[in-house]
Amino acid sequence: MKKPITAVLIGAGQRGADVYGSYALKKPEDIRIIAVAEPDKEKREGFTASHSLPPDSSLTHWKDLLAKGKIADVAIIATPDEDHVEPALSAMTLGYHVLLEKPIAKSALDCMKIVNQARKTDRILQIAHVLRYTHFYSTIQKVITSGEMGRIANFSLRENVAYYHYAHSYSRGNWHNRDIANPMILAKCCHDLDLMRWFSGSKALHLSSFGNRKYFGPANRPHGAPERCTDGCPVQKDCLYDAVRIYLEEIPLNKNIWPASVISRDQSREGRLNALKEGPYGLCVFNVKDHNVVDHQIVNCEFANGITGTLTMHGFSHKEGRTIRIDGTKGTLIGDFLADRHRLTFYTPLNKGEKILIDTKAPGGHGGGDQGLLKRFTDLVRNQDTRANHIDIDQALEAHILAFAADSARLENRVVDMENYKRELDSIFTQSPGR
Repeated sequence: MKKPITAVLIGAGQRGADVYGSYALKKPEDIRIIAVAEPDKEKREGFTASHSLPPDSSLTHWKDLLAKGKIADVAIIATPDEDHVEPALSAMTLGYHVLLEKPIAKSALDCMKIVNQARKTDRILQIAHVLRYTHFYSTIQKVITSGEMGRIANFSLRENVAYYHYAHSYSRGNWHNRDIANPMILAKCCHDLDLMRWFSGSKALHLSSFGNRKYFGPANRPHGAPERCTDGCPVQKDCLYDAVRIYLEEIPLNKNIWPASVISRDQSREGRLNALKEGPYGLCVFNVKDHNVVDHQIVNCEFANGITGTLTMHGFSHKEGRTIRIDGTKGTLIGDFLADRHRLTFYTPLNKGEKILIDTKAPGGHGGGDQGLLKRFTDLVRNQDTRANHIDIDQALEAHILAFAADSARLENRVVDMENYKRELDSIFTQSPGR
């Protein structure tokens, strides 16, 4: 019988507690969390109780946890985006293998620093690019590499963010300000850019990007709309983004269901209502003072092997999910990776064939990707397979660099030569202190 991998958890929020913590409770034979660091008292105490941790293994700050030395096999880091660098570097220095939430870091240089540390210390560093580990996207990759589609010419990915998700995460929530968190193309789409790199099987040569904040600003604030949805808005019944309806009516009360689970640990009507009255999730989406992220953006790539690809991201979808089309010289793949359903169809024009490869309800978190990610990580750690992992992190780093390049291309209205862009980054990185 295999021995469970032991872990310390840094950050017991939605991903840390609800995804990684839940997996550990369901799969105790695979991984066991023996200590936690979380600054929020309520979250920390809830996690401590559910995992039956002793008091001295429940700490406020990650520095206090790592000050204990290496007390487990791995460290899972699920802190906010801007707080990844120091704990990741420190944990690998101590000897921990690390599972790190995406995105890796807020800047390309910090991403490079973390990846370089994994190589220097010969640690396994798993980046949470969960879509690679879904049945849906791994099936697409198998079809591509099998040659059934012939030579790939073009692919088109769409990240269709539902209206309520955009309002929750990118207008009212943690990612509403690119200066505090990250640009949306990195925070939301480093998954998709990783898929572009994976499916193309080649490095990007050129990249352009366009997008803006078209709708979510003061100019579109309805006449008479107050600061908060709880303050008697005159257009409340006709507003798609009414927080009272979204959090109190559309999501069942007293159940820990995202996104209501994020706004308050008290999931009663009173608990959620108080959160809307006091916290950011009750604000009018058109009047969040420091909101400055795009609400739609496209990325266009030309790869070294001649494949072209596009990614479209927007925050106005009626339904949450990703869609994809890939055209090859012998066939076409069209897929829906939606919150409630996965469907993948392969069309072959020569014999007018149509083959449904996947048609199922969406399984588990991120379509099964959360579970697949954790299995990949624990397998790598058990086998001490740093070679395979370092191939993974090289590609993860490249996906992040594509995101930073897309942000630059959009802001500067230019086509980015990716080889020059990476050479410039490498030059700066080699001269940076403490790399």
